[in-house]
Amino acid sequence: MNALVALLHFCEVHGPCVVYCTQTIHTNSPSLNENDLCGSDSNLSTSPIPILPSKYPAALQQASSVSTTYSSSSLRKNSVSSLNTTTNIPGLGAPSAMATTPTSIGTIGTAPSTTCAACTAQLPLINNGTSITEAKHLVTTDDDDPTIQYIGTSKSPQQPHLYKAVRLACVRSLTAEFCQGRDGPVLFGDDENGHVMSYMFKLRDAQARGEARFYALMMLMTDRVYLVSCWPLLVSAFRSMALNLQERANMVFQREKDGMRQITHNSRRAPAMTSQDQFYRRRSNTALRSLVDLLGIKDIYAQIQAQFSYTLKLASRKRMEKLTLGRRESALYQKLKAEYEAKKKSNDNSEPASQNAPSSNDL
Repeated sequence: MNALVALLHFCEVHGPCVVYCTQTIHTNSPSLNENDLCGSDSNLSTSPIPILPSKYPAALQQASSVSTTYSSSSLRKNSVSSLNTTTNIPGLGAPSAMATTPTSIGTIGTAPSTTCAACTAQLPLINNGTSITEAKHLVTTDDDDPTIQYIGTSKSPQQPHLYKAVRLACVRSLTAEFCQGRDGPVLFGDDENGHVMSYMFKLRDAQARGEARFYALMMLMTDRVYLVSCWPLLVSAFRSMALNLQERANMVFQREKDGMRQITHNSRRAPAMTSQDQFYRRRSNTALRSLVDLLGIKDIYAQIQAQFSYTLKLASRKRMEKLTLGRRESALYQKLKAEYEAKKKSNDNSEPASQNAPSSNDL
């Protein structure tokens, strides 16, 4: 299955952008190179985003938990049996032997100037003893098939053909292709740039323009028929993730609004809002916040990586080619078949004799 899943965001400064992307990589080696992994002296752990019950309990019985680990040991030593943190995600589930590890470390503060905190994924920080660095991408492995790895990266994929397709899908998902109310799933695409299932939703932000920010969960696939067959599964998974992200954002939003009201009540200096236009522009001078700050969850992208990985795995099992053997021939069927073949053989032998027999005209 050629597909990838991405988190999209409409930035107030930079427009539509790809925040985080997870794709499936098929490798010949069951593990990564030890030189590609840097560790941390301490473990990070937070409760994952809860997922609502799914409509596919039979498929979920094969999954039990997602394990997210940040350790100073190499990936070869970080086997599933020695994971330090294991958290269950109810409802959506996850592969029973799936571990997410940050790899390929880059120095903090080297992001290009064309991005901001709102449209950039803040991956887990790692302390290597001399400096604090940020993981460049996350790798999720699965013991069911060691040759498959799910690579999660900030921004779009680096492959030219994928970059073009993902970028085009991002722009269309956040600006043109959305359902009524801008909340819900939509399907679009073509054979050249791939087919997309996008689920748009908004999160409340007390510091954003209009106190709302628009996000979208997207799956890009080359096979339209396959994507349509996965539609119920993807809608259920994306809706569950969106609802729980919204619930967490609403909690932070209400807490911040209560704090603002308390400050306004104490100071009595807040200027009165005279127009709706002022309402939409009053936060324009405030720095945009990342999804980590918006939700108050430090390892939110590690949790998103785990859920994206399992969504890809579950979608790959939606349609599988199988060789179905027919039932064995019964004794009665074999008897009738033998009689039919014998009768057919006798008829074939009688046809040449009838053709060689003289006709009445010849006599």
